[in-house]
Amino acid sequence: MHDPIQLERGSTTTPGFVPGVSTRVHAAPRSAKSISRLRSGDAAKPDLARLRAQADQVLAELLIDRDQSESRTQVAGHADPIRRVTGRSALDRAVEETRALLARIDAAKNGGPR
Repeated sequence: MHDPIQLERGSTTTPGFVPGVSTRVHAAPRSAKSISRLRSGDAAKPDLARLRAQADQVLAELLIDRDQSESRTQVAGHADPIRRVTGRSALDRAVEETRALLARIDAAKNGGPR
């Protein structure tokens, strides 16, 4: 067993233990209808819509962060070291990867390859 960690106000906890959170996995029984939806792929479509919305939000934040980073770099008068070596910044790559993810989600929503 791990040694307890001292927290504020004298309380302690064990590493890996989160108070009030069960580590047991509980699976709800599935009905025949939900099983057939899983087999047909219909159950995944709402998840794809949610993932698409999340990826859109991430892309918007990345674009803002990239613009701010480029502005700060120009104001500071130095070049981005990653961009200098690879030709693109880490944020450029993240934007490209997020756009590729969005394309894969769209293809999956439309029944195409994932």
